Amino acid sequence: MMSVKVCVVSSYQRPCLKCRRLFTPDNNSRSYCAEHKPIIKPKKKYSYNKGKRPYDDAEYRRNRKIIRQQQRFCVWCGSGGTSQNKLQVDHIIPISKGGSHDLSNLRILCQMCHKKRQGVAHR
Repeated sequence: MMSVKVCVVSSYQRPCLKCRRLFTPDNNSRSYCAEHKPIIKPKKKYSYNKGKRPYDDAEYRRNRKIIRQQQRFCVWCGSGGTSQNKLQVDHIIPISKGGSHDLSNLRILCQMCHKKRQGVAHR
């Protein structure tokens, strides 16, 4: 018996999703013609550099320690804090709105009050 080699030419064409013109798809673009092939940008890796985040600041860590020693209760509800409702340091004017880590801008709130305060106008 004689073996016959068959050469298959890919003549399959499909319409471009953008312009509907027929094109032959390849491995790089299966849905768009060469003219409308989308440009895929590589994803940026987001990384924090130590000392660049606002809460890594030495002034904040120092003032947070001082404010925790001075204020033992929640400023809003007077709670002393529990294992389920811990006391947290809150910025009166957030850093994102131009606030600072100064002692006059820090206060103690319990978790419940802190959650209520988030997204509310700053007092």
